[in-house]
Amino acid sequence: MSKPFRIYAVPRGADNRYLFGNGQPVYVREFARRESMFRHWQERLLPATCSTFGLKYKLSMVEIIDGKWEFVGDPRYADSAVLRPRKIADGFTMNVRVS
Repeated sequence: MSKPFRIYAVPRGADNRYLFGNGQPVYVREFARRESMFRHWQERLLPATCSTFGLKYKLSMVEIIDGKWEFVGDPRYADSAVLRPRKIADGFTMNVRVS
C-alpha cells in the first residue's frame, strides 16, 4: 500500500510546462505522516531549491485523499531532481483535486 503523503519532482518539458508523461522520469518520495513530509521539505528541499519558475524541475508536496491529489503549500524549483526517490514510469496519470 502506498503512503498518503508525497513529494514529486517533475521535469520541465520542451514546451516549458511541468508535466507527467513528457518522456522524462518523474521522481517521488513517499511519507506515512504529514509531519515527516514537512520536515523533509524544510530540512532538505528548501535549502536546495528556490521559488524561481523555469528551472529544470518543479517540486510539489501532495496529499492523496480518496485517490485524488491535493497540493500542499507552494511549489519549489531546482536544476536537479534533489530527491533520492524511486522513478515513476512514463505515462503515469494522476487525478487532481481542485479546492
